[in-house]
Amino acid sequence: AHRGEVDLIVKIELLDRPDYSLVYKDFKIYDNLDYSHKGGECPEGYCESGPQMQHNDPRHGRIGKWFDRACCCSGNNGFGWYGGCGFGQFGFMADGAHGGKFSHPIDRNGNYVNPPVGSVARGAGFVLGKTFWLHFKPTMPLSLPMHWSSGKYELLANVVDPQEAMWQGANGKVTAGIKN
Repeated sequence: AHRGEVDLIVKIELLDRPDYSLVYKDFKIYDNLDYSHKGGECPEGYCESGPQMQHNDPRHGRIGKWFDRACCCSGNNGFGWYGGCGFGQFGFMADGAHGGKFSHPIDRNGNYVNPPVGSVARGAGFVLGKTFWLHFKPTMPLSLPMHWSSGKYELLANVVDPQEAMWQGANGKVTAGIKN
């Protein structure tokens, strides 16, 4: 895992409902692709202990099982973290039985939901896109003047079409989990 504190901020943009974001505090990814976080926030919802990333996320500590493909319920074989099985976080498109739409497994209150946000069956709005940001916290106190962000933000991924590539390069992956 990396050093220092980095928060992962996920913004879900919806067509016919207010957008929402999920903040995963002190987010880390390990060599085997497990992840951990120390709770977090749901700024447009309520999650006292922080949001989940997948269905069996305890909201605090190390967990995760990465798949380079979907484990079930996908119309595009989207990759992501799945505890046992469920919906993915990135370019996941639910299969026809789960609404057949670009979706997200975590609602505005930080809870894993089935059917996912974005599906017709959930009725919580259609997902237009997702942005994943890393917020690097300063390791030393900042001198004046203080910046409102108190750290550095970097865009990690901008997913607007679950069929388009998220990352390019020799070993790049597209959202469908296929290597280029």
